[in-house]
Amino acid sequence: MLEKLLLAYDGSEPSKKALEFTKELAKKLNAKVTVLYVIDIEKASELLGDMAVDTLEAMMEKARKIVGEAVEELKKAGVEAEPLIEKGGPPEKIAEVAEKGNYDMIIMGSHGYRGLKRLFLGSVSEKVLKIAKVPVTIVKYK
Repeated sequence: MLEKLLLAYDGSEPSKKALEFTKELAKKLNAKVTVLYVIDIEKASELLGDMAVDTLEAMMEKARKIVGEAVEELKKAGVEAEPLIEKGGPPEKIAEVAEKGNYDMIIMGSHGYRGLKRLFLGSVSEKVLKIAKVPVTIVKYK
C-alpha cells in the first residue's frame, strides 16, 4: 500500500506536472505527501566561493516559498502534506531521505532532455532512479 509519498520539487514546470500527478494519486490513495526541495550546496559553493554563505540564506528563502506553495496546493486539494528542505547533492539526498524516512515512493518530474542537452545537463531523475532503494515514478514534462 502506498501511504507515504515523497515529491522531489523545485518549482520548475516538470516538477509542477509531478505535483499535479502526486495530488491526484495521494487523493485516490489517501496518502501523505512530503514535498522535498534540495539545495545543491556543493554547486553553490563552487560557483560563488565565499559569497555562498550570504547566498545560502537567499536560497533557503526561495526554497521555503516554493515548497510552501506546493504544500498549500496539496492541502487545498485535501491532501495531508508537509514541507522538507535539505542540503546536498540532489540525487543522493532525495534517495537518502526516501530510504531514511521509509517512504513508499519517490515522485519527480523530468525535463525529458535528449542528446547533447542530456549529456551536458545530466538527469537528476535518472540518477535517483539508479540509486534509490524505493520505487521512483518519473512524470515526463513533454
